[in-house]
This record gives sequence, C-alpha cells and structure tokens, in this order.
Amino acid sequence: MKTVHGMIVAIVVCYIIGACNGHEEFHVGGAEGWRPHPSESFNQWAQKHRFHVNDRLVFEHKDDEDSVLVVNKQHYDTCDNSNPYLRLIGGKSIFDFGRSGEYFFISGNHARCEAGEKMVVAVMADRAPTPPLPTPPPPSHPPPSLPPKGHSSDTAPVSRPLPHNSSSASSSSNNRVLASMVYLVLTVGIIFRA
Repeated sequence: MKTVHGMIVAIVVCYIIGACNGHEEFHVGGAEGWRPHPSESFNQWAQKHRFHVNDRLVFEHKDDEDSVLVVNKQHYDTCDNSNPYLRLIGGKSIFDFGRSGEYFFISGNHARCEAGEKMVVAVMADRAPTPPLPTPPPPSHPPPSLPPKGHSSDTAPVSRPLPHNSSSASSSSNNRVLASMVYLVLTVGIIFRA
C-alpha cells in the first residue's frame, strides 16, 4: 500500500514540475478533436489560447483516416501535402513547440484539409525578465547652470524609458504554479486519507 502511495506522489510531483516550468498541453479542437468541418475553425480555436515555447499540441484523430502535417505557409494556403517538414501519424499525434513564431498544420488528406482541417498557431517568445537600467556615473564636472529667465535653451530635456514591468508577463506563469500547488496539496491530502 505504501508503494502505491509513493508512486502516486511521484507522479503528482512530476506533474507539478512540468506545470512549474510553464509547459502546457493543448488538445486541438477541444472535445471534437482534429477533423474536417469543425463547428469552430481550428484557427478560431488557436486564437483563444496563448502558446509558448515547449508547450505541446495533441491532435486526436482516427489513425487509419488521417495524419497531421507541419508545412510552410504556401503549402498551408493550398493544402499541398507533398513535401511537409514533419508528418505526425497515429491516433494521438503530439507536437512540441521548439521555437517561437508561426506554425502551419494541415491534414495529410487533401480533401480533409480543404474541408477545414488546417490551423495556424502563433507561438509567443519566451520573455526573460528585463534587467534594471544601469545607474549613470556621477558627472565629472558640475552641470551647466540654467539659462536666465526669458532666454531659450537649445537642448530639450532627455527622457529615459521606464523599466519594463514584467509582472503582467509572469502573472500567467504564477497562476499556473499556484494552481499546480493547490492541486498537489489536495491530491496528497486525498491519498493520505485513504
């Protein structure tokens, strides 16, 4: 019994580590999966989500009827399945984002692609915290005196940009970590009650 509890705790900890690293898994198309004539276009579905480097897409479809191709924009526009970058096969195809930018996905079946089984995903760049602005060294000579009243100056005041506030960029990540920690505490509590 202790071995089962230990295994469950280990699985939960692994889940938390993945969630803390900010990696998310998205099931393409939600409950409908990857199929032609979706009730909501795959592009509309993708626009409702924020994708980051190392996030994962899961395409669920019937293995013998379909596949997922990663292609360039031109092949996406024309549903050209002749020369994909990558072909994902199997009833549950998984794709991990390795870089930021646009990704183009189409069905491996031309007719299904023409029937709406295609999607563009924009992956956001990782945002590193902006380093603080360096403090300027003290002046080596005294600042010039202000011109007398009524005279104009040839120089305009220099404005420096404000440091970037990264709290909004990290709030989503913080929310994921918090949700994962709550999940861990609840799961461990349930396990040890049993």
